[in-house]
Amino acid sequence: MCTTFVSIVPGSAVPVLLLAVRDVYTDRRWLPPGRHWPDRPDVTGGLDLHGGGTWLAVGPDAGAGPVVACLLNGCGRTAARRYRLSRGGLPLMAVGGEPITGDLARYDPFHLVVARPGGARVVSWDGSSVENIELPAGLSVVLNDGLEGRTGNRACPPHIQATMSARATYFRARRCKALRVPSRLTGRRPSLGASGGLSPGATGCRLRTRQP
Repeated sequence: MCTTFVSIVPGSAVPVLLLAVRDVYTDRRWLPPGRHWPDRPDVTGGLDLHGGGTWLAVGPDAGAGPVVACLLNGCGRTAARRYRLSRGGLPLMAVGGEPITGDLARYDPFHLVVARPGGARVVSWDGSSVENIELPAGLSVVLNDGLEGRTGNRACPPHIQATMSARATYFRARRCKALRVPSRLTGRRPSLGASGGLSPGATGCRLRTRQP
């Protein structure tokens, strides 16, 4: 199951810190983060070779600071196969400043986390309605079942619901409280980027730092 943690500490050296874990079938082919889209030369992200999009994209500073968009699959009514669009295009749209509106019925359910140094929000689509939530200061957890594992659409099977609820409780209350936001930066300007490894906070969440 996909899991994203967002720490918001206004006024700190790193006001927004995002840690995302993408859970996907191992036979789905992909390429590591790079500038894979000629029509978006300033965007960095991993490339999904199946749909041509990405699960996480980072865009440059466009006046309001750099932006990162992270995609999680959601629960709910799926789109008709005959005109379904890949959700992997949504992070690219978000970092490009394009509104996530229009005919969302062409997408399967999703949660899209969009973060800048000034804050973060979650756009959730369950197949019938869209919700746009501004994240509060502090630590938030977004799962396939929505923010903090609480979503209005309980289309996921009960055992999946239970697993997501347990995951939110475990990480939020027991592990990610240990996630340390740097009090100062040394030699680098605050930015949102795609690095080759996980942040030190990942080890506090008991995540393997050598995962592909």
